[in-house]
Amino acid sequence: MSIPAQHRAGDTLKFTESLTDYSASEWTLTYTLLNAANKYTFVASADADTYAVTVAATVTADWEPADYAYVAHVTKGAERYQVADGYISVMPDFSALSTFDYRTHAQKVMDAIEAILENRASLEQESY
Repeated sequence: MSIPAQHRAGDTLKFTESLTDYSASEWTLTYTLLNAANKYTFVASADADTYAVTVAATVTADWEPADYAYVAHVTKGAERYQVADGYISVMPDFSALSTFDYRTHAQKVMDAIEAILENRASLEQESY
């Protein structure tokens, strides 16, 4: 298993990674998640020749729900190599929310346009 495509903030993030060219007993594997507003970094632990990643729920609870690009690097001394990249969506922690608007940005805009056309728009919707 490798980093999942989605993760819920406030849940423990746990997965393993196997890199045949970079033994976990010799190399350090680091992940960086990044978007326009936030950056999160975590390091895998060696479990024989496999990398074990565990990010505590208390840590991911602080992650802002959003889409992130990620990069994984291995390092050993002065050597550093990128071994993976991709995207992960951090979903909101429902237990920490009192309400949640599940609509996408596109749906919110469409709803605002329809409200304007039907002469029932709120001031917030008219600002779109």
